[in-house]
Amino acid sequence: MHIPKAGGLTVHSVLEKIYPRNKRFATKGMWHGNQDLLSTGEEDRRAIQCLHGHLSFGIHDRIMCEYPAYSAVFREPISRVKSAYYNILNDPTHFLYSTFKSYAKGISGIHETKIWKGLDNCQVRMLSNTLNLPYGEIGEVQFQQAKLVLEKHFKLIGTMPNIDVFIVRLCQYHNFPIPKYRILHRSGKASVTANYSDSDELIIADMNKWDAKLYRLALELEELQISKQLSELKELTAAYRKNTDWWWNIKSVLSKRG
Repeated sequence: MHIPKAGGLTVHSVLEKIYPRNKRFATKGMWHGNQDLLSTGEEDRRAIQCLHGHLSFGIHDRIMCEYPAYSAVFREPISRVKSAYYNILNDPTHFLYSTFKSYAKGISGIHETKIWKGLDNCQVRMLSNTLNLPYGEIGEVQFQQAKLVLEKHFKLIGTMPNIDVFIVRLCQYHNFPIPKYRILHRSGKASVTANYSDSDELIIADMNKWDAKLYRLALELEELQISKQLSELKELTAAYRKNTDWWWNIKSVLSKRG
């Protein structure tokens, strides 16, 4: 499950190396029902071993998977929403780009229109499978649903500060060698900082109280999951970062020479 602006493209780049193309499927269009997956033939869907992308819990039913093993990297909600906001403003291909550009008041104006459900507890929405719930209506019921799903169905839980550890654990879980990778798709801010204010941050915090609670739970569960192999993971992750940094430094030099 790719939480928007939570390292998903980095994880995606690793999954591309782990799974053959005919065994994985990267789905898109979460807010429109992941129609690309629905339009895929049943035989092809049954062959999928790794389904990844922006999606909500329960999508495993569409690939006839009886025993799903979910994994995700979660992110502190204020920084996640800010990053998503900047990303949309810098991406003319995004379906909300024109709408966002038309609001001089920035997030405050977008909040007033109630058009961006991603501003309203997006992580809880995804886990509780309530993407279409009206803006402002995420509450205790949806949080408890998300909490149950996180505790019961997520075999690997990561957070952005520990994304390297998550990738090491992801590869271990699937018994795959750890590939080289780099952090991908960091949103630029220079062109849009004027559209963000202190009042916007207060709105984000107010609209993501349940996401903040879910993120704290994710931190606790992540710590619990890695506690039994903490020393091993520290050693593997340190070596992994060193090798990955070396690899990408070499590639950068060679690309400049080429």
